[in-house]
Amino acid sequence: MPEFSYHCINCGTLLTPEDVVYDIAGIAFFGALAGDYSQFPIYATREEMETLFSWSEGKGTCGITLLDWIRMLYEQCGNHLDDGTREKDADTAYDTFNKALLKQQKAQEEYSFGTVPSAVIPGLPDNLSRILVGNCGSEEVCRCVIELDQKYGYSIVDYAGRENQNNFTDHRCCKKCRSTLLDYAFQCEQTLIGFIGFAQVGKTCLITALCEYLTNNVNGSQLLLRQCDERLFNRERKRYQNGFSLIKTATNGLLKVSPTIYMNDGEHPARMLTFVDIAGEAFNNDEGRFDPSLMENNFRAIADCSLYIFCTSLSAFETADSGSMQHSLENFVNHLSRNERKPKPGPIMVALMQMDESTKYKENKKDATFLDGYYYGREANQICNVCENEQLKAAYPSEDQRERIQKRLQSFLIGVGAMLYYTPITCSAYGRQPVKQENPKRDSKAFQKQVEDAIRKKHPVQIIIDEYAAEDGFFEKYRNEYESGSDYIEIIRQNAEENGEGGRNDSGGSTVKNGDQACEVSSLRFTPKPRNMDTIFNWIMRVIGEEEILSRNNVNQPLPPMECMHLNVNDCHTSAAELEAIARMFINPNRHDRELYALSQERNFWNDWKKRRYLAKISRERSAHAQSLQQI
Repeated sequence: MPEFSYHCINCGTLLTPEDVVYDIAGIAFFGALAGDYSQFPIYATREEMETLFSWSEGKGTCGITLLDWIRMLYEQCGNHLDDGTREKDADTAYDTFNKALLKQQKAQEEYSFGTVPSAVIPGLPDNLSRILVGNCGSEEVCRCVIELDQKYGYSIVDYAGRENQNNFTDHRCCKKCRSTLLDYAFQCEQTLIGFIGFAQVGKTCLITALCEYLTNNVNGSQLLLRQCDERLFNRERKRYQNGFSLIKTATNGLLKVSPTIYMNDGEHPARMLTFVDIAGEAFNNDEGRFDPSLMENNFRAIADCSLYIFCTSLSAFETADSGSMQHSLENFVNHLSRNERKPKPGPIMVALMQMDESTKYKENKKDATFLDGYYYGREANQICNVCENEQLKAAYPSEDQRERIQKRLQSFLIGVGAMLYYTPITCSAYGRQPVKQENPKRDSKAFQKQVEDAIRKKHPVQIIIDEYAAEDGFFEKYRNEYESGSDYIEIIRQNAEENGEGGRNDSGGSTVKNGDQACEVSSLRFTPKPRNMDTIFNWIMRVIGEEEILSRNNVNQPLPPMECMHLNVNDCHTSAAELEAIARMFINPNRHDRELYALSQERNFWNDWKKRRYLAKISRERSAHAQSLQQI
């Protein structure tokens, strides 16, 4: 069976099967609670596993002596050992233990009815020391048998004659961060998909909506998460399923979850799609600049993604400087270009997040003159749909305001097209404005203005007021002033008692224990109806060569699947296969490659001469364009 490389979804390190490590602390402290020895992890590589165990028919008999265990503990867990009792090295600790053991045995011989303390290994807690010594036994060899599974890790099948009732299994871990690997690591190809963009534009919401769509609508799809991420991501899924906005991703990566979809429909080779989520501040910080250090601290594998989805929103083009947005994207692309393993950034999809209900498709019959003749009709139609949607008209009744936002969006797309191939798309993770949850600590004019703005813009907001943190009359004031006069505001009191049950309070409002329960009982909750998730998924699959697309020349003629995620707009595509791949994708080539594609279809004597003349012409045009950009 072929083995593939794999990126750790915690730190982003590129791993091969030889890089896997196993935490064998469970063998050393078999019989103890995992919480007791979790601070003493002992890792062994695959090569070390082969030397530490004697293998026969897939099962390994442990040959680790007590001295070997102590050496591994002192080497790998030195910082966790008790400074008051630990020795300078493992050999000294072993000698100290033996001396104490001899002293104990001698005392037992002299005072057969006396009680003496048991000998312990210096630096270890007494209970773990006794368990480790007991597991090694009088022969000083850990007497256990394990079964190594290439997919998951190892399982203890026998331990000194004791039945393994807990069915202990150790999953494989990353050599750098020691994070548990996913179940199907190295078993199939993994594709990293990066979600980038400004803060609070809906990157995490879009990832969650995609995961919901794939697990519910695509055959053979399964969500894979690390065990430590399951609780966090499932909580966010429940918030999403109730129509609530999700918790903001922190720059330190503590709230970061990069879910993976395992796909195995039986028709195509199995594959993993890992959605790389990062904080928006890493893409564009408070000073309006791209910060690569924050990007890598969030997730190092962002530079190794095969394709990217740039998330933005109409509100971002209303408030943010589109020039700063484009500048950050340029710096990001330049940063990716320095990656030794993948010098060219992959294709990009510009996903314009909309919160309104699905808008009717409006065909644009006009030539896309405002886009400088660069795009096919599909891009012009997308722009038209964005500018004609009901959300924009409701928020900005003035035609001048809408035209200003439209120009910012068009300018940004033209700038993106000068750097790399991309596909514009309008989409929605919810189908409407999600419910925002607020937990104010005090009443203030700033927060009152925030509530009034939400009512004016018809943005649903749930306000949770803590009984102890709030000022006197805070709950009653907001409920009387805002909740009764708006269908978009809900005021809820949070029960100060940890074990209190939710219900109705004396004032007539709802009482909840926490924010999660507030989502489930909210009168504002709704079932999201995401839009264009299937289009995003099809774009991903076509870029990585898993799906075919109809030919531009003949709508009834499908072209075979072909990987085309490494194509770059700065190249002159003279290869017929590359040109066919461009025509096959959602990603549309610029006008130069379109004309070159037409020349490649000609079959006459002058074809090669025309191509050479054309390539010389566009070389001059690109040089002139580069100089004009420098002057700007």
